[in-house]
Amino acid sequence: QPSSHQHYTLQNMAVRRSTQKLSAQWMANVPQGPVDSLFGLVDAFNKDPCPNKVSLGIGAYRDDKGAPYVLPSVRKAEQKILNGNLNHEYAGIDGVPEFLKLSLEFCYGSKEKQSESVAL
Repeated sequence: QPSSHQHYTLQNMAVRRSTQKLSAQWMANVPQGPVDSLFGLVDAFNKDPCPNKVSLGIGAYRDDKGAPYVLPSVRKAEQKILNGNLNHEYAGIDGVPEFLKLSLEFCYGSKEKQSESVAL
């Protein structure tokens, strides 16, 4: 005779198996989505025999020995952040105002053009 804990565990396992079976049946009817093109790019890179290639796909850049290579521009950006003496305060619900302003200018142009096409 199993203890109450063992009985509960066995019952719990049976419920989990039943749920997994139902999930598998439901998922069997879901059509597979298209292949992610980035994974196709990585696959093509791996199959390419050319020795002078650089993978710009998923993950870190790597040097000839396979070690991660951090771009100088990334190191410079990291240093700017470290030197900025940030206070680690959370941004408000609207985000960082200066970042929002510059992002809108980058995407939509001048303040005048934004008023024609952006709702804030």
